[in-house]
Order: sequence, then C-alpha cells, then structure tokens
Amino acid sequence: MSYRSSFPLIAFGTPEDLTGWSISGTPVVTGSQDDPVGGTDASLVNDDDGGAVEYIYKIVPITIDGTHFSIVAAKEGTSTVTDIEIYDSTAPASRVIARITWSTHALSILSGNGTALGLIAIGDGYYLAIFTVESVVGANTNVIRLYPAGSTASAIGTAYFYVRHFLIFGEPLDNANSFGIPQPGSQFARTPGGVEDAWISGTDQHLRGQVRWIPSDVQSNPRVSSPWNGDGEVAGVPVGWDHFLNVFARDKQTFLWIPNRTLSDSVNISSYLVEPMKSPPALEVDFTRSLALWIRSSTGSKYRGY
Repeated sequence: MSYRSSFPLIAFGTPEDLTGWSISGTPVVTGSQDDPVGGTDASLVNDDDGGAVEYIYKIVPITIDGTHFSIVAAKEGTSTVTDIEIYDSTAPASRVIARITWSTHALSILSGNGTALGLIAIGDGYYLAIFTVESVVGANTNVIRLYPAGSTASAIGTAYFYVRHFLIFGEPLDNANSFGIPQPGSQFARTPGGVEDAWISGTDQHLRGQVRWIPSDVQSNPRVSSPWNGDGEVAGVPVGWDHFLNVFARDKQTFLWIPNRTLSDSVNISSYLVEPMKSPPALEVDFTRSLALWIRSSTGSKYRGY
C-alpha cells in the first residue's frame, strides 16, 4: 500500500489516564479500552444518571490569554451526543462547549465562543474533535470537561475517550523517501588486492520528507492542520509543532508516526527525530512554515508505503 497521498498523524506524549480525572456526579469510568493507536489506553465513560449532568474533568494549565484549540479523540458508545467543554472555574464561566452528534458524525459549537474546525476519522472508530476556544484568561483556572452523553441533565449514555497530544497534517508528507542505513559501529574494508568486506551491526530504518504549509495558528482552510504555535501543556488543549520539536522530539523521546490517520490503530511506527535538531523551518510563499522532517524507527520497523 502506498501512503504518498495519505494524511499522516503524529501521536506523542503519555496518554491521559482518564480513570484518574475528577468526576462530577457518579459517572462510571472504565479504563483499559481499545484506543485509536492500537493500545488499550482509552476509557469508557458512562453517564448513568438521568437526573443530573455527569462528566469527568481536569485542570488545564494554560498560561497565555487569547484563543486556544482543543483536540480530543472520542468514539461512539450508546449516547446520541457527546460534549467537550473548556470551563473557567475562576470567572466562573463556560468558554465553549463543542458537541459531537453521532448520527451525522458532525461537530458543532453548542455554546460559548469558539469555532468547530473538524471531526476527523481515525482508527478503531474514533474521531478527532478539533475546535477553538476564545477569550481564555491564562491567569485563571481552566478546566476541560468530557460529557459522554452531553451536558443535559436528562441524558444518559456512554462514550469512549482517548486524550493525547496529536499533530495533524493538512497535507501528505511531500517528497517522502524511506530507506535503510547501516547502524553506527558498522565497518567497511577493502584489501590491497581489491577484496571488500563489511561488518554491519544492524540497519536503521529512516523516513525523510517535507511537512508543508504549517500555519502559525490552527486553521481549517483548506484543511485542518496543527499550527506552529500552541500553548497547552496537557493533552486535550495541545501544543503545536514548535513545542513538539523543542520540548519533546529533540529530547529524544519516542513518538508514533502514523502514515495514514484512518489506519492509526493498525499501522504506526515508534520513532525518533533525526532532523531538524538545530535548523529553523523554511517559509512558504504565503508565509506558512515548511519543515524538512527526518525520523528513524526506534524498533527497526520499515516505513513501508513510501
């Protein structure tokens, strides 16, 4: 299968353990559920009280005022709708509530100030709900709330959630090229008589390509794309490319390279960043950024399809 025209996805950082989040009401949270990247780090959340709104929540340490964006992976359970809210508990005020309507697989803004950017299908029936939240006050205590059956007291039902940092590509990886290179320590020799020999300790698998049209801030036109900037410090209100490179990948932490986001549960490769380690991004003609990305498999798996 070729992935040259597919939209990749990067998943990085430790998935949130939703069984450890705070609860409002008595929702039942069951961990160790199948997740969209082939693991079991998702949780099933059950709102089983038709007389009260039930949800799980966690403080999001946003420090900068203004507009931010949120990405949460959710999967349909028994509920008809699922809501995601960014709430300012200092004000107190709801900044935005985004709603997933499962019958149409549509994302909308139920209330507050924000923009629904997209609902992107990924692996194992999950969707990435992506939206902006405006008027955030960084000095206040901001909270992300997950409502499995919506934010209406009479509603009951379940939904699956997987909360982790994601980088969304708005374009396929340009000029993608996969290849193997002998590992460090390999030796090559030639005798005076012209006989050659080699001692190869192993082969590293690499992938290089160009990440094109990275916007400064999250956008949905022409397609949803993770931005260069991004100020969240936890999954759910995520970071952008700059944070991924400088805080995570250049620190030689592994991440998942997903060549086709719709197959994220079955096709992904644990990877290290090779480049860029020190070089800056280039600029496109429209002043978006372009990044020469070079990654190496941490397990020796080949980057097939390129």
